[in-house]
Amino acid sequence: MKKLISIIFLLTSFLLQGQSLDQKLITLNFSGNLVSLLDTIETRFDVNVNYKLQFVENKSITLNCIDESLPNILKIIEDKCDLSYHVLDQTSISFYPIQKHIISGIVVESGSSERISDAIIKLNNTTFTKSDELGMFQISVPNRQITLDVYHPSHQINNIQIKVNQNQYLIIRLKEVDDLAVVEINSQEINSNQLKDYEETNASHLLFPSLNGKIDAINSIKLISGIQNISFGQQGLSVRGGGPDQNFILVDGIPVYNTFHLLGLYSIFNSNIVNNVRVYKDVFPSKYSNRLSSVIDVGLNNGNKQKTELFIDLGLLSSGIAVNGPIVKNKLSYSVSARRTYLDILVRPLQNIWDRSNALKNKSYLWSLDIFGKIHYQINEHNQLSLTSYYGGDQLNFTSKLNSNSSNQFQEKTKGALGWRNTLVGIKWNSKINARLNLGTEASFSSYNLNLLDEYILEEEDNFSSNSSKFKSGIQELRSAMDATIYINEKNLAKFGLGVTNYSFLPYERSYNTRYENYVSSNNSYELDTVLLNSSFHTYEYYSFIENKTYFSRGYLNYGIRFTQYSDESDKVIYYQPKLYSLLNITKNTQLRLGYSITNQFIQLIPNNNLGLPIDLWLPVSNSLKSITVNQLAGKFNHRINNGNISIGFFDKKFNHIAEYNLNTPNILIQNWESNIVQGIGKSYGIETSFDYKFDNFSLNAVYTYCRSNRTIEGINNGERYYSKFDRPHDFSVWASHSFSKNKKLMVSFNYISGNPITIPAGRYETYINDERIIIEDFDEINNFRLPAIHHVDVSYSVEKQHKKFNSTLVVGIYNVYNRFNPFMAFIGLNENSEPVLKIRSLMPALPIVKYAIKL
Repeated sequence: MKKLISIIFLLTSFLLQGQSLDQKLITLNFSGNLVSLLDTIETRFDVNVNYKLQFVENKSITLNCIDESLPNILKIIEDKCDLSYHVLDQTSISFYPIQKHIISGIVVESGSSERISDAIIKLNNTTFTKSDELGMFQISVPNRQITLDVYHPSHQINNIQIKVNQNQYLIIRLKEVDDLAVVEINSQEINSNQLKDYEETNASHLLFPSLNGKIDAINSIKLISGIQNISFGQQGLSVRGGGPDQNFILVDGIPVYNTFHLLGLYSIFNSNIVNNVRVYKDVFPSKYSNRLSSVIDVGLNNGNKQKTELFIDLGLLSSGIAVNGPIVKNKLSYSVSARRTYLDILVRPLQNIWDRSNALKNKSYLWSLDIFGKIHYQINEHNQLSLTSYYGGDQLNFTSKLNSNSSNQFQEKTKGALGWRNTLVGIKWNSKINARLNLGTEASFSSYNLNLLDEYILEEEDNFSSNSSKFKSGIQELRSAMDATIYINEKNLAKFGLGVTNYSFLPYERSYNTRYENYVSSNNSYELDTVLLNSSFHTYEYYSFIENKTYFSRGYLNYGIRFTQYSDESDKVIYYQPKLYSLLNITKNTQLRLGYSITNQFIQLIPNNNLGLPIDLWLPVSNSLKSITVNQLAGKFNHRINNGNISIGFFDKKFNHIAEYNLNTPNILIQNWESNIVQGIGKSYGIETSFDYKFDNFSLNAVYTYCRSNRTIEGINNGERYYSKFDRPHDFSVWASHSFSKNKKLMVSFNYISGNPITIPAGRYETYINDERIIIEDFDEINNFRLPAIHHVDVSYSVEKQHKKFNSTLVVGIYNVYNRFNPFMAFIGLNENSEPVLKIRSLMPALPIVKYAIKL
């Protein structure tokens, strides 16, 4: 009986102590080290708190508790600091490290199984990650029941509850929303920008169509500060004062050498096939650190694994079709797209009508073509295989034919053609070895070729003669690589890899054919063939890299190094390319980024003006032509405001061994072509700012870049500093949109950019050679004249409509509303008094924008 009474007494005492512990409420506002908080708890609740210092001394916490009990406070500490606790007889509390597991997986769209990059996977305000370009993620979580919040700006939030007792793999499906305002990252406590070391084209950028009426992913990149056209009416991008060859543009990791059509009007990409676009300007992924200005990584859609989709685009300049769908549902999918301009088809009958009454018949045809294809195989949840291909280019053909009606019968014909082609194909295998290790293996082929044909034929009554010339230039590369991503722990994510690239160059091949045939006497007939060949040659890049991203409470530090051995046919050189990048979230609304890197480039695009055509040649570095090196320091300050963001940044780039064509040499295309290239130093620097604001159905975005780019090269401009042709100090763009309803939207944009420098003669004089009057132009300085600024306003209006069996989108608008005659080139001409004057040639007046798109 006494024993029973003792047990009842002990149980009653325990319950009374428990009730007093739960019922005691305190108000506590604390921010600081966890050790100090635990000392405060000991004092306020009169309990003993036990822990090992090594597990708590580096942890910080913020608490704002009003009338909270100790169990609730302990639960908050457990969640925020990844600790477990145990209460012993209501007077002693012990803290110990919680066991952790790794949750990995992929984020996809629920309706198509298409991967979603840059989705945020959040455990709490301090533990979160994002999906990569493949939609994959890894996050360390405690051994207990947890809730993961997964969200993306264009998808509905998904809350996933999981009981964690081991490593797990998840396939997270998000449902796409029609209205981007339904889910807005800015409304969340965690901004996706807290994790990014790159820029990307977002939904607001993709609102604006290019001149052919289609949404253009690469053209949208020019709405990012620091990125612009190299010149109005020319193909290529200039990033922070660099040349177009300094941008590493990738299609699913495969390099592509020419990305624009028809004087840079639009790119090879159509938004129907693009999944994501990432732009690296500050520091580059070590895997791709073989360019100087930027890495632009374009990821293509894998294709819908649930159902077949068909997209049809009809525009004034071009039309296209894209289709994707499952081959084996939920396993194997395809995506195919084709686009072609048809101005040549429309103009051809009109030219035939025009030429009926003319003795001289002229015809010219210009077209462009893009064909993309991709197959994606989800072998199982740990392995996926993809095959990507592309073929496209531009072609200009022109012919003339003249029939004589005089007594001296003859027929004169001319034929010309200028065209370029891109071809690429690549295969990639991604394998998840275990919860911590992902492995990627890839191989690819890419080529760029330029061809020129010029032919003249004269056929008379008694004889026939013809002269023709052909020009060919190109580059191709074979690339193979392997890289691995290792999730070391929740604070460290490491990457390492190696690869090899084989370049084959054909700088110059020109052939001439002269043929004469005498119908009266065959003895006077002849044919001559001449081939001028700058022989092809090969170079190799062998590289390996290692980098690590170390996370801390308010950001991360990314550091790494790449080793590259460059080999040509006579020498080998090793280069070291380190990088350091820091991202600090000062507050949940304020962020600071700072990066420093050294990069090398082993191939370059050299302009060759002596051919009489704007043909540039891809050439490698060699014994006498050193690798171009850039040291870059860049920083950026971001601040998030209500419904918007403000950012301001800077960059400073120092070039060593920057190359230019020596204007004093007669021709770059000789056997020892290195002697025609001179090298020196260069510098580009500037400030980049951006602003975006959204309120209800209205959005406003603006970017401004101040950029200067100069060079100092012995033998050019008397060795004095001069502005490069990519020096365009002021670049300002503002664009706005207003949604009148869910399916009707008005878009307006204004673009202003300084003109680029060109070289014009300082004077000209006349002389006579063999009694023939010759005009000689005198040049004193390079890039001594700046073209007028370029600016234009564009307006477009889109209407989306849901039909019974398909959805349609109609886009109408005007490019260059006020018909600004923007300069394309300058040349010396004559005025009405036969005096030499500088004249400006313009392109692109006010033009209509029309597109009708159908989705089935």
